[in-house]
Amino acid sequence: MREPVIIEQRGSHLLVGRSGRFAVVERRAGHIYSVENEARKPHPDSPAGIAAAVGPRGWGEEAEVRRLFEDLVQRGERLAQRLW
Repeated sequence: MREPVIIEQRGSHLLVGRSGRFAVVERRAGHIYSVENEARKPHPDSPAGIAAAVGPRGWGEEAEVRRLFEDLVQRGERLAQRLW
């Protein structure tokens, strides 16, 4: 299976793709984190770290994952505006 590639980055969120499948992860403080589970274990900021954060079941169809990406980006922007 191919290594994940970053398709788009907005704020701390990354839209990534691999072999025609897509996922969203978060990059913070030099680590990659899953957005799908509450444990949020840090992974290295590398293609292997992205793959580990997504896991085998975290990949999805592009349209669905892009909607998730947009939703997470919007939530992050609203939170940042409240904190300022």
